[in-house]
Amino acid sequence: MKKILTTLAFITFAIVANAQFTVQLGYNNVSMETTTTPTIAGGNDTTVFDGFYLGATYNFSIAGNFGIEPGIRASYVNWNEEITTLGITAKTKSELVNISIPVMLNYRFDFGKDMHLTLYAGPTFDYGLVGKTTNEVSGSKTTENLFEDDGTGLYLNKLDILAETGAGFRWSNWGVQFRIAWGFLNLAHNPDNSPITVDVASTKMMIGFSYTF
Repeated sequence: MKKILTTLAFITFAIVANAQFTVQLGYNNVSMETTTTPTIAGGNDTTVFDGFYLGATYNFSIAGNFGIEPGIRASYVNWNEEITTLGITAKTKSELVNISIPVMLNYRFDFGKDMHLTLYAGPTFDYGLVGKTTNEVSGSKTTENLFEDDGTGLYLNKLDILAETGAGFRWSNWGVQFRIAWGFLNLAHNPDNSPITVDVASTKMMIGFSYTF
């Protein structure tokens, strides 16, 4: 038993000793595709949100150039629309704040001592912290919580699970990264016994910079 514990402790120390901590910052693009069943006029639409993300990861070397990289990522995105009809301007702004937990498997290609290309793939667990839409007409504002039932029974679910993949290039400590993720879950909570079913699926694209300590 003592030998087993000693071996496990040695393996754990070796993994931690080779771990790398990375911080990330970049542009975040989120597409929310809405479809209805049966299809109704104006029911199918795609809304594109833009914003930024900030995150941190900890990469553990498994064997050779293979690794596993859990992390945490916070993101803010928004969508704006302004329509003027008969001299009256209506403004709409939707905002989303999310926390994501990516768990990426990766493989690193080395090009000399300081240049590396890494490919990533794995699941990401997404949770919505803030979701709201602000409507303004003639200076009068109303705010809707997208995660709460407004009486219609239709609202957004907070949890999503995504399949994420991407690549990163690092030169010494600095790097650039590209990620894309596809959501598996329906983000729309539909009212009971509704004759129309709404499906909302998210796709995320991230481009950013990183620094590895």
